[in-house]
Amino acid sequence: MNKKSVINVIVTLAVILLISFMVYYFVIPLIENDKKSYSQSNCLNDQITQEMDIYDIAKLYRDNACVAVTVTGQSGLYNYTSLGSGVCIAGHDYETDLGYTSTGGYYIATNYHVVDMALSGDYSNIEIEIITEDELSYGGCEILWYSKDFDLAIIYCGNDQLQLDYVKMKDRVVNCDESDKIDIEQIFTIGSPLDLQNLNDFTTGYVRNNSLKTEYTGFYKYYYQQSIFGGFGNQSSWQSTEDEDEVPDGVTYYPLAYIDNVYEDVVSMSVEISPGNSGGGVFDAKGNLIGLATLSTSVSSSNGNQINGFVSIYPLIQVLDRVIYNNENSGNDYSIYDLENLDLVGIDSQEAGIIYSIKFQQENDVDYGSVIRTISEFADYYYLDGVYYSESEYQSAFTFEDDGYYIITNDSTISNMQYLSAGIVITQGKIGSETYTIENRNDFLYMLLDIDDGESVTFTYLKDGISSSVTVQF
Repeated sequence: MNKKSVINVIVTLAVILLISFMVYYFVIPLIENDKKSYSQSNCLNDQITQEMDIYDIAKLYRDNACVAVTVTGQSGLYNYTSLGSGVCIAGHDYETDLGYTSTGGYYIATNYHVVDMALSGDYSNIEIEIITEDELSYGGCEILWYSKDFDLAIIYCGNDQLQLDYVKMKDRVVNCDESDKIDIEQIFTIGSPLDLQNLNDFTTGYVRNNSLKTEYTGFYKYYYQQSIFGGFGNQSSWQSTEDEDEVPDGVTYYPLAYIDNVYEDVVSMSVEISPGNSGGGVFDAKGNLIGLATLSTSVSSSNGNQINGFVSIYPLIQVLDRVIYNNENSGNDYSIYDLENLDLVGIDSQEAGIIYSIKFQQENDVDYGSVIRTISEFADYYYLDGVYYSESEYQSAFTFEDDGYYIITNDSTISNMQYLSAGIVITQGKIGSETYTIENRNDFLYMLLDIDDGESVTFTYLKDGISSSVTVQF
């Protein structure tokens, strides 16, 4: 064999080896995992390039970070299911600001009302699952943190078979520069409306305006009179149910509306969502997770123009690092303060106005207002967060119209917190050199999320029109 032939053979073998290498390392993985065709890294935002539009970003997120969330439980003889959506916000190798890097599973953001069934205590055999884009289910998930006021929750799934990447959160609603605040601009959401046949549906639209809304959800109780046989003959008593179908046939009944929750700092959006979209990520055009889809009005209530909203991701940014550390480490946990663990109940003027006006409208309804006032539960009480409050004792709270956070009850055991007694209005808080102006409930809650163990907080408050202050050590 001459020298030229030897060189040709060597070149041919080299080409064959190069092709084999490329097939093995690039082509075969794409064939075997076509749904994961993007280069892999833990944070999906790092994979976004200038050439990608929101549709490319949505595909990336849909395939790797967005999930459906189901909660199942049993009450009596019946099984119940809650369906919502979620998005992965942290996973293995996520670096916290606490000097700790996550070594655990996956942290999923969703709405409180998607998982509240697991927290109510009314159901047994609770199971929380997530369903990924490839239609595989992963159970054994647990709730690590939640807030009814913000309608936010973090669930954790440590299943060894699950593989997700996470997306970056960015506050563009609450505590951000004016130039960076969300305004009339394009956004998109990914969720699972109505049922799992619509797993990870994509919808796009726009933020309607740059003002924040206050919205509320409610429920009906159906009251009817039923004769009972007593020691003095037949007597009538008021009965109630939250299920209209349980009202006996042929009986006149009266539906009364109660407020279930008031949502503040809601961003209005022209994005189509339906039940099941709740908890799905809302993203800006650059792929930042800025909120979770939460509210959808009925067409009838909005006269044919459906109005939808999302809640800010800001509280999750504030608590996530502590949630991760507490979940993955035993010993001293980092505290996360809120109204519930402080044993504080209060109200602001927005909540008070909504609850008071609905109660007033029903009491003065021309058709059955006089009948309603005979129902003791409704006539004598206001309703807030699952508790009925005596009208005679608490009416000043429910007619509150000023800035600040009005304390209704305080059972806190933290030293000096007892000075924030019922009837005082918190107007300001100071942590170190930072001062927080408290105009409403959410201002107060945001400040609480900023408190670290060991810090002193000075609260300024009004009591009978006189300003005072107290310092509390946390």
